[in-house]
Amino acid sequence: MAALSEKDKERLQSVNDYLARCVLPKPRETKHRPPDYKPKSWNHFPVLQNANCYAYAANNMDLVFPRPGCRGIYPMGRTLIVEFNKAASDGFIPAPVRPGQTKPTPVKGYYLTALFVTHAEMGIGMHWYRQDSDGSWSHKDGNRKVTNKDDAGHRIRDPRKAIQNPDICYFTSFFYAPNEGVALGSKRLKPQ
Repeated sequence: MAALSEKDKERLQSVNDYLARCVLPKPRETKHRPPDYKPKSWNHFPVLQNANCYAYAANNMDLVFPRPGCRGIYPMGRTLIVEFNKAASDGFIPAPVRPGQTKPTPVKGYYLTALFVTHAEMGIGMHWYRQDSDGSWSHKDGNRKVTNKDDAGHRIRDPRKAIQNPDICYFTSFFYAPNEGVALGSKRLKPQ
């Protein structure tokens, strides 16, 4: 894994400073549960080719390769802070890890997602994981199949410890997502 540059360290610190000020979402009643790990729902045409890790983390198959910020108009650019704010504007809620904790506090009505970035320009490339109803984690890498295993074939219990693509190597933050998923903009038109 390549070392972080001073500029990248400053960018990550600004995210950590922001997270330290975040307020947890209020628990809420919902008929929805966190998503179950059901790869067959995602590993077929056209979903396999059209959904990416962001759609999978959002538990939303409705858009073709959505990117953070697809629910609104946001400045161009792919810096970590811009992408972080775009994801928050879509409905992902920053999930801080408080001092003395190893992971965010569970909140009723929400599941966790995790955002990683590449070491090349911090934010040019991103990858998202989601926590499934059984507490383990899964992800979808581009147009590849959904899996709950890391690159070494181990079941993912903590995405920060998963053996993964060396280009997707820096954990940035956790986010909460509502159990029913995140609505990522308007649905694509379906053939008549």
